[in-house]
Amino acid sequence: MKDERGFTFVELSIAIAILAILVFLAIANYMIAVHKTQDISCQANLKIIRKAIDQYYVNNGEYPDSLEDLKPDYLREDFQLKCPRSKQAYEYDSNTHEVKCPYSSHSDY
Repeated sequence: MKDERGFTFVELSIAIAILAILVFLAIANYMIAVHKTQDISCQANLKIIRKAIDQYYVNNGEYPDSLEDLKPDYLREDFQLKCPRSKQAYEYDSNTHEVKCPYSSHSDY
């Protein structure tokens, strides 16, 4: 009979531990990238909304009472007035005409 050796339990445990660490790092990096993308998308949305508010003012001589007043003439009907990360609606102050994201310190300025 040949002397056949397989992997020992310790060798298999080390290999599985290394794979688990690599998978954990990959998932963590993926989640960080997703959150950064959502933050950038939120900032872009706020800039689009700010431009729509300014265009509304130029055309009407007054600011809108709510963000819904911007649809469909200044924003597409399907434009989501929500933060991509928190899924919460953007806050619009009709007195100061400022748009904010309730999730974080994002604002249109």
